[in-house]
Amino acid sequence: MLAIEGLGKRYGRLQVIDDFTLALGEREVVGIIGPNGAGKTTLFSLIAGQIAPDAGRIAWRGHDITTMPPERRCAAGIGRTFQVPRPFHGMSVFETALVAARFGAGMRGREALDCAADAIEQSGLAARRDTPCAELTLLDRKRLELTRALATRPQLLLLDEIGGGLTDREIDALLQILAGVRARGVAIVWIEHIVRALTAFVERLVVIDAGRKLADGAPADVMADPRVHAIYMGLDAAEATDAAA
Repeated sequence: MLAIEGLGKRYGRLQVIDDFTLALGEREVVGIIGPNGAGKTTLFSLIAGQIAPDAGRIAWRGHDITTMPPERRCAAGIGRTFQVPRPFHGMSVFETALVAARFGAGMRGREALDCAADAIEQSGLAARRDTPCAELTLLDRKRLELTRALATRPQLLLLDEIGGGLTDREIDALLQILAGVRARGVAIVWIEHIVRALTAFVERLVVIDAGRKLADGAPADVMADPRVHAIYMGLDAAEATDAAA
């Protein structure tokens, strides 16, 4: 479905993404962890087309999209959220979803209206449909980010720390929403610092450090890797086992 080969991105002397390779299958759910500054969000921006790589190749369903602009990638089925919510303060929740359906997925008329309404229902914002975005709580702004991405009808959903700042109860509610998205056959790649949420949800866990892939495998195996303890978790083996439980 998605194939990333030897991807590289440099800013001056700083190598942000370094020879990064990843393959993602249909309906697969992958979590990504790594320390701050590891290059996780830059990786998403490269996949979604907001920035261009200096090296490597990105293929989507067998087609090279390395130089494809972001709006075409979105229309092709790659949707993303942003770590810091970016609401349209002059619009309501429904209007925001409609803009995504109209301009992100290229829908028209009733199809766009129905898609926007469905995305709002999926993300748990139906009761706030007509609420101005500027009045939303943090949890609802996170849900709005998800709504906007879902309204583009993605086949691959890139989630960038959508759980950041939420309480344990809010995280549990978010996991239920994402389970519904997953049940519709959407592949998910999720960057998150809340390891409990990832290990409860994903099939694979990838660790990035200094722009390179450090580990890739089943969550329990990755969390037991001594390199992960030392570089990312800062835990000893017993503590890491508890975190993965």
